[in-house]
Amino acid sequence: MIKFSPFSLCLIAFVLSVPAAEAASRCIDFLYRKNTGLLLTVPARRPKLRRPFFALGFLFCASFFLSRTESTLSTGTALLFLAPCVFLLLIITVTDAEQRLILDDTTLPLAILGLVQSIAASVAAAGFTPLLENLLAGGGGGLAFLILALLTRGGVGGGDVKLIAALGLWLGPDRLLTVVCAGLCLGGLVALFLLLTGQKKRKDAFAYGPCFTLPAIIFLLIGQ
Repeated sequence: MIKFSPFSLCLIAFVLSVPAAEAASRCIDFLYRKNTGLLLTVPARRPKLRRPFFALGFLFCASFFLSRTESTLSTGTALLFLAPCVFLLLIITVTDAEQRLILDDTTLPLAILGLVQSIAASVAAAGFTPLLENLLAGGGGGLAFLILALLTRGGVGGGDVKLIAALGLWLGPDRLLTVVCAGLCLGGLVALFLLLTGQKKRKDAFAYGPCFTLPAIIFLLIGQ
């Protein structure tokens, strides 16, 4: 265990956020090249706000996580699972905001990591309860959003269905339900704002992914 002062923790978080933001932005560039046929438009250049968003996101998450560990830097379960999970969720946030697209290349590893951490939690608890609860949340949440996607006839996309299923493996039933409710409320407010400001019309598609990923990140951080 190595103890750090609060100032040192903030400095570490700031230093790490810059290369992490660049890595995430390059990852999205790679995903776009790999899935060019799925894009709404092929971007000629990176959006200006992408890297600042990543940098601020990583800075917030790193600062919050380090403060929750009582100024102690360790390589425990949280670092092994939470860091790549947050990385993937931030990428999903950006790809859905930019292209209204949630790629299998991000939801599949998110689901696999969620399953592995559920198994690890069950091993630590010496019981199958965490695994069974998370499997129930993933399956139930995915099925509920699949039905919602069929009822809305495309209002909820397949990427959203897979995202909710993957989040269920991380959050479990109670926290997933809270994230879904928060996401639906947040999405409604954002959609209303876009309609009132004339940026969207009633029949225009809307990216709901960020409304679920951002609350999920907060709940994951709080849970640690």
